[in-house]
Amino acid sequence: RVGAGPAFLAEIRQLVAGFEEEAGQESALVGVSSPGFANREGSAIVSMPGRLDGLEGLEW
Repeated sequence: RVGAGPAFLAEIRQLVAGFEEEAGQESALVGVSSPGFANREGSAIVSMPGRLDGLEGLEW
């Protein structure tokens, strides 16, 4: 864990920041794909047992 979130979240945010810096602008949208079942809003994975600890319930 890094702070309040899982370590992979900090890595992804750093990666996106690098892309934005290279492009010279902020990203309007960022797509992330993962296995599991999404909530009704599509904003979080609600069920993904036994995989990537910390992803279930994570609000990006």
